[in-house]
Amino acid sequence: MKKKTMKKKKKTMKIKKKKTMKIKKMMKKKTTMKKKTMKKKKTKKNTMKKKTMKKAMKKKTRNKAMKKKTRKKKKKTMKIKKMMKKKKTMKKTIEKKKKTMKKPMKKKKKTMKKKEDNEEEKDNEEEEDKEVYNEEEDNGRRQ
Repeated sequence: MKKKTMKKKKKTMKIKKKKTMKIKKMMKKKTTMKKKTMKKKKTKKNTMKKKTMKKAMKKKTRNKAMKKKTRKKKKKTMKIKKMMKKKKTMKKTIEKKKKTMKKPMKKKKKTMKKKEDNEEEKDNEEEEDKEVYNEEEDNGRRQ
């Protein structure tokens, strides 16, 4: 009887051990699977991060390049604007100079006219004075 019970016990122990081993194996499998999935997730995350970083860097570089381009364009446009402004101011100054050059000429002409008129008036006055003087002399001789 003792032998039988011992055999039974052994059998049950074996079965229990097997079950526990199975459970342990399953648990190990689960943990390894978990680890693998976690690793995969991590690698995926990392690759995604890398990809996003690459994309971001590309975007950054693109943005930098675009900014540089826009800056260059702005500089060019500002240069052109400045040149146009300079041209306009030069035109204005030239026109002003022309006007000022014309003005003294006009003034000169006016003054010349005035001088001529004054000379003519003086001549006329002198002639009148002479006539009056001559008339007075004639009157004096007649008397």
